[in-house]
Amino acid sequence: MMDLTQEQKQQRTEFLLNVKPKTGFKYTHICNFNDEVAAIANHIENYDSEWLEDTFLRDTYPVFKEGYNYHICDVMNPGQNEEPYIIGWNNKDEKLIELCRPILNELENIFDGRHSMIWLALLPAGAKVPLHTDHLETKVFTGDNYLKLVHRIHIPVITNPGVFFKILGEKKHMKVGECWDINQNVLHEIWNEGDSGRVHLIVDMLPYKWL
Repeated sequence: MMDLTQEQKQQRTEFLLNVKPKTGFKYTHICNFNDEVAAIANHIENYDSEWLEDTFLRDTYPVFKEGYNYHICDVMNPGQNEEPYIIGWNNKDEKLIELCRPILNELENIFDGRHSMIWLALLPAGAKVPLHTDHLETKVFTGDNYLKLVHRIHIPVITNPGVFFKILGEKKHMKVGECWDINQNVLHEIWNEGDSGRVHLIVDMLPYKWL
């Protein structure tokens, strides 16, 4: 976490309070991480009970009841505007963190910012995430200003041809290794019509290091 002066903290607060939801795009293809993703896919091949370690989202919000998440890195204070966001690692799988670091380093260079929340999202065969937006208005997450400014990056680690993302009516199948900045501030939904599970690595990128 960066040390900010009182004036910088005030500027940060004013910036966050005036952040608007993202507009003007649905999907943006950033790059590909084929080798890095292959290593992650191999590493999590035998994940089982790991998907049940944190069931907060599926237990709390009906929109996520069919999915599972494995949290790698969390923001400890997403709902405040006064201090820089505090990043906390889940150190239960150090090897997974090591495999993710090249991706995080590249994304930080691309966005000239820093990473925040990181997790693996499993959507089993036949499951879906219904139409929603990631905003306090729909009570999906806390930290509305955080959700407005963050770039939510989706990178398919394991998928099948029956997996689709739809944002404002535009349907897209994302291939393994592709890195997409998706606009989660507008209506979107996801479904898996295939016969195998889908796993995405999701990385929230803050656009400025001082956030």
